[in-house]
Amino acid sequence: REFRNQTERLSVSYEELSKDCTATGNHMFKSSRHVDKVRTDMYKGNTEITLIDRLKVFELDHFLITWRIYNHIVGFEKLQLKSVENPETCKLGNWIKTQDNQQILNSPEFRTLFELHKEMHTHGTNAWNANDRGEKEKALAYFNNMYQTYEKMHTAFSRLQDYLRSIGMGGETEIIQTI
Repeated sequence: REFRNQTERLSVSYEELSKDCTATGNHMFKSSRHVDKVRTDMYKGNTEITLIDRLKVFELDHFLITWRIYNHIVGFEKLQLKSVENPETCKLGNWIKTQDNQQILNSPEFRTLFELHKEMHTHGTNAWNANDRGEKEKALAYFNNMYQTYEKMHTAFSRLQDYLRSIGMGGETEIIQTI
């Protein structure tokens, strides 16, 4: 009976892990398609990408840095601290610093994203530092905090994009999937 119970719990855990992997893979596919479209447009000389498109690139950057922190912790890559420690030096941070549109600056959507952005970089820095001290468990705990913050940022990006559309700033590049 105990063996059966353990097997059932393992099966449920496997299904949850499988769903998470599928969702992450789907997100990475959509993100890579979008970045490919932006890259192609820029290559063709169309450097005027829309604000919505820029926000999508900023979001993808933060998804990738989250997983680069994980790869750093488990030893798949050597990430420099400067890649994560300062929220003002990433593309999103640079955009935030130069933002002067009061409609955007005063929106709750922007303020939420701004706070989550700082929080995410703090968790990433903490993870990097804990790993550097040899504290793998703490580093992974900070990574988990970073990933949870990224998930909140994903929602915050969507809400800011919806807000921008509602005030007439919502142009974006259409992505066409080909097989």
